[in-house]
Amino acid sequence: MDVRHYLWGFIALACFMSITGCGLDHVDIERDFDKLPDYRYFPAPFEVFETTNHDLEIEDILSEKLQSEFAPLDSFIITQRQTTYWLRFQIPDTIQTLDSVVVYPGLFPINTLYYPKDSVQYQTSHAGNFHPLTHPLERVYWRYHLVDVGELSQQPYSYLKIRHPHHPTRITPYEIWTMAPKPFWGTTFNFAFYERPLELFMVFFIGGLTLLFLYFLGVYFIVNDQVFLWYTFYLLFIGLYLGVKLYPDINSYLFGNRPYNFVLWNELTQVFISWGYNRFVRTFLNAKEDYPLFNKVTIIMEWFLVAVAVAVVAVFVIDPTIDIPTTITYWERGIMVLFALWASTHVFINRKNNLVYYVILGSLFLLGGSLTALFLGHVRYFVYGVSIELFIFGLGLGYLLRERDSLRARLANEVERVKMMAFQSQMNPHFIFNSLNSIRSYMIKNETKAASDYLSKFSKLIRQILEFSAEESITLQQEMDVLTLYVHIEQLRFRDIFQFNIRNVGEVPLEEIKIPPMLLQPFVENAIWHGLMRKEGEKHIEIEIEQEHNELLFVVRDNGIGRAAAADKKRSGQLRKSMAIDLTTKRIELLQSSFIKKPVAIIDLFTADQQPAGTEVRVLLPIIR
Repeated sequence: MDVRHYLWGFIALACFMSITGCGLDHVDIERDFDKLPDYRYFPAPFEVFETTNHDLEIEDILSEKLQSEFAPLDSFIITQRQTTYWLRFQIPDTIQTLDSVVVYPGLFPINTLYYPKDSVQYQTSHAGNFHPLTHPLERVYWRYHLVDVGELSQQPYSYLKIRHPHHPTRITPYEIWTMAPKPFWGTTFNFAFYERPLELFMVFFIGGLTLLFLYFLGVYFIVNDQVFLWYTFYLLFIGLYLGVKLYPDINSYLFGNRPYNFVLWNELTQVFISWGYNRFVRTFLNAKEDYPLFNKVTIIMEWFLVAVAVAVVAVFVIDPTIDIPTTITYWERGIMVLFALWASTHVFINRKNNLVYYVILGSLFLLGGSLTALFLGHVRYFVYGVSIELFIFGLGLGYLLRERDSLRARLANEVERVKMMAFQSQMNPHFIFNSLNSIRSYMIKNETKAASDYLSKFSKLIRQILEFSAEESITLQQEMDVLTLYVHIEQLRFRDIFQFNIRNVGEVPLEEIKIPPMLLQPFVENAIWHGLMRKEGEKHIEIEIEQEHNELLFVVRDNGIGRAAAADKKRSGQLRKSMAIDLTTKRIELLQSSFIKKPVAIIDLFTADQQPAGTEVRVLLPIIR
């Protein structure tokens, strides 16, 4: 299936959804905007009182002692996360002729207005992150107070209690604005529709991001390659972060009743963007094989990010007003910047292929956009960096697919060459075809690294068999090496479903003793195919080598289904008959022609309650030096 056939359909769908969404937002906002009255707006001079006591109430502030603490603000101040600021101001007389007044103090998570209702009581209005949206066109990051002028008393002062527990911000001498609803709502309309997220570039960015997510998700299901899965995970969280960040209607719909959850969403999505990016890069570079140190450090960083996410959630659940989550994420970003610089340097110095250059360039633009957005305070710079990074990694993934296609072609040619060698070696044809089919299976599943390792071992085995076939005898060490290689190939083929080990009892000198080549392989193959393949649970094969005077004793022991059950399988056609066992037994009998002892003995093993527990083959050979 050619996934490119769907590309233009995705583009059209993404653009249609984006433009349609813009049009719907325009209609809804403009419909409400047409109904609004028209009045002017005025700044409200104020005095400020700073305190670290967050529990003070309006009754405490009205005391004579604290009233004397208020002082005018001549210049801006940078807020501290542990400080609460009380602002004392008057609503201008000129605006009190209206039916209602908007008081806009800027964006603060803790934002409470106290305005005089009568000579002794104050009315309370909340416009912070811990209270739901209640006013027309209000947004999570565009909150305001709406005061009914008819409720105002002749008391001179109103009070604002503000605090930003998550990060420092500024309070300027023009922090408080009082105005009629229409100009304020008109500003909100312009801010939300014309200036902020629905700029043409942002529209196409979100549409393109949606397209890339759907496209690479489809590629993953077609080629079944983990690198595309982790890339779609990364794209998903970029979309979840920016989709809510850029579109105020989505933001307000999701978090309107609990605006403080937007802060949690904002922090968590950024953490998972980093997690997905690390996992993608690790898979993209095949770090487990090519960059083991980078792979280990990246896994540690992934667990670190998971711990950060858990800690942020836990703190928000306990008390969302404290500044610990922001402190945690600031440290997390600093650590991730240092890790990105180290990782880029490490993989560049130890580069194995051209994929490293895509990672370094993409990471450079992503990191640059992130830091610029952090210091300049606007998400557009992050969008610019991500846009370039997505383009670079799009090229990188295309390069990766081309390289893997080329590798598959080389593997296919190598398979044909090794197949001819295998037939020349006169090995069991079933083993040859099964091994080649396993290699092709790895290639079809896009596991080219595993296919290459499998083919390399298989080719080495065939070469050694061809080399030994011209020899009358080989050292016992060479026999064990080729036997171990054969078993590793079978383990690769069956995904390591059985264990294998060799025990040298009494430290037999393997390099000094010789035996005919490939003498034990048929017994091991028989144990795998007839003993272990139909067994459930733990499976293992063990070979013991022991010297008894002038003879060698080989014991091939498995914990399979036993000979009786294997015979039933043969009669039912489920297992094939092993002719190699008969031929090998005859070879051993020729070597033992002058001995009385039986050279090959097959013993059935049983448990204490007489249940089949496997088979043991004992082979006795004269020592040849």
